[in-house]
Amino acid sequence: MNIGNDTEETTIADLLSLILRTADFAPRVQTLAAPAGSVARRCPDLTKLRRLTGYVPKMGLEAGVRDTFAWYRAWRERGRP
Repeated sequence: MNIGNDTEETTIADLLSLILRTADFAPRVQTLAAPAGSVARRCPDLTKLRRLTGYVPKMGLEAGVRDTFAWYRAWRERGRP
């Protein structure tokens, strides 16, 4: 389950850069205007979750992206069971 981390705020451009760097992939990227109604801020509010469960994020965005890529690479190498 991906809940998020409210101590790190990121933009889609920063997230894209992190993912492409982690994937070692450098495509030409075309930046377009965000669609109407798009969220400007991407940082979850975990106030209610913390109050109800005591949840504390254990992993930062960079480590999460890195570990996710490593898992998928290993899964692909195993032949996708």
